[in-house]
Amino acid sequence: MLKTYRKTSGNDGTIVKAEQLNLNEKVEETLKKYPELEFGVVDVKPYPDGPFEVLGFYLGNEVVTKSTWFVTDIKGKHWIVNDEEFKNNYKKVL
Repeated sequence: MLKTYRKTSGNDGTIVKAEQLNLNEKVEETLKKYPELEFGVVDVKPYPDGPFEVLGFYLGNEVVTKSTWFVTDIKGKHWIVNDEEFKNNYKKVL
C-alpha cells in the first residue's frame, strides 16, 4: 500500500509515495504498477489454490525482495531503494 514519505537527507525535503514489495501479490499485478522497471522472476512458490508468492525479482543486477521499497516521485517516475537506505533517508508523512 502506497504511503507518503519525505526525504530527510539533503536539503530538498522531496515528497514521494512508497511501498515495499508485496509478496502476496501476483507477479502481473506488480508489473502493471511499475511497468518501466524490467523484472525477471528469481523464484516463486505456488500456493495450492491460488497465486504465486513472489520471493524476489531481478531488476538489472539487483535482486528485489520483500524488504525493497518502490519509490514514486510526483512526476510518476519509479525507482527502488533498499530497506536500510530507505529507513535512513525517508520519514513517513502523517
